[in-house]
Amino acid sequence: YADVPNDLFCQFVVRGGELTDAQSGKTGCITNSSFVIYNEFQDYRQFLLKRGATNWMLDLGEGVLDAYVGAAAYIFDPHTPVSDNLWIADLRKCESKAEDSLSMIQAINANEIPPMSSVRRLSAYQLIPGCSFCHWAPDSLWKVVTRNPLLQHSIQEAGVGAAPVAEFFRLRWEIPPTELGFSKRWTPLANAGYFAAFYRDDYLSIDWKDDGRRAKAELTVRYPYLKGNVGLRVQRQEWYGRPGLVFGRRTDRFTTQPLCEDSMFSFNGIAVFPSSETDRDVMLALLNSRFVAYYINLICGLHKNDVY
Repeated sequence: YADVPNDLFCQFVVRGGELTDAQSGKTGCITNSSFVIYNEFQDYRQFLLKRGATNWMLDLGEGVLDAYVGAAAYIFDPHTPVSDNLWIADLRKCESKAEDSLSMIQAINANEIPPMSSVRRLSAYQLIPGCSFCHWAPDSLWKVVTRNPLLQHSIQEAGVGAAPVAEFFRLRWEIPPTELGFSKRWTPLANAGYFAAFYRDDYLSIDWKDDGRRAKAELTVRYPYLKGNVGLRVQRQEWYGRPGLVFGRRTDRFTTQPLCEDSMFSFNGIAVFPSSETDRDVMLALLNSRFVAYYINLICGLHKNDVY
């Protein structure tokens, strides 16, 4: 089923929907809860939202399935959606999940909204980048999301840069000043790293003489399966040397720093190029705020890795 990820539980849910009665059939599901937030299940969330295929969910957390994973129970109805609302009960920290689940359902059947639960429109989740089911977010955050445009409207380009092998890196103080510069052999490299709000001293440089000829040749030898297509490891070359912002791929809290003119960025130092210099300054301040750190931690789940 091309509309959902290849994970077996996603495929089983879709197939279960096909086997139900076309008029009133529903499928009860108890699956891994990784689809609630993890990035690679974005297509599955969009599949559920666009079809209005689920209106009830219990986020159960760990201790339900045999494996050491979180679980979610929900109803999949591909034929006759009940409403545009999605009710989610947060039972991740509950000790008596069975009893608490029953009391939650009894309350909702009595037209009550029990504690530790939320009711939001399916369309509200579609406003969240990646359609994350971040049901535990406070109402104040949802107001910000619904009333403000996405930052992507002020961004020209964003993404990873060059990923040559480490032999082509040097520390800045190892290089004679006459050989350091964008048009020279050694180019300053923003490779990100530790927590650093607003500024990071980028001490790495990369051998990028003749448009990275030697580094690209080494990639071809080291990764023969690329068949000479080094574009998979060297991306966005037309943006090298331009000023922007940069953030780390892995860190304990999301922060951004200026990407200086005549510098390069990498797979670990990911670049953002705002539409104007004014946008860059405003975005630098905004992206280093506590709100953005919280928001990114909320919506950017990384499978089997810590989030920001």
